[in-house]
Amino acid sequence: MATADVAAAFAGLSGVWRLSRDIPGQGRMSGEAVFTPGADSTVWRYRETGVLDLPDGRRLDVFRAYTWRLLDDGRIAIDFADGATSGARFVTLDFAADEAGGLQAADSHLCGADLYQAIIRLDLPQAFSTDIRVRGPRKDYRAITTCRRPHLPADPVSLPS
Repeated sequence: MATADVAAAFAGLSGVWRLSRDIPGQGRMSGEAVFTPGADSTVWRYRETGVLDLPDGRRLDVFRAYTWRLLDDGRIAIDFADGATSGARFVTLDFAADEAGGLQAADSHLCGADLYQAIIRLDLPQAFSTDIRVRGPRKDYRAITTCRRPHLPADPVSLPS
């Protein structure tokens, strides 16, 4: 994929997104994701906050932070920006256009003996999504996240002619 295309998509991440995450069998999260400028135009600070509803009825306030960085070669690196792993690389994404007109990339991350497999899709300007599958001796789950602009409808509406 052309570096200019990825750079344009990267710039399009700016701002506030409505977040919805499904963790089948373990809970659902709703909240907000925000990309704010970092040190220069190649860095976004990403923070998500929300409420996780668990199957037993408990509701937990949750958050996570990452740093998204546009690399010189056109790939996007995502690093942890909070907790014990702050500064460590999560994934490095080499986006390619797909048949539906979006951009998609996949990478994996080994955390101890647990393998995180991430697929990230950019359908900008209206949405982006992540599908993260985690397998290992300590974890076994899938987290499917969709982020949409708050000011755009979730689905296009057809108007009568």
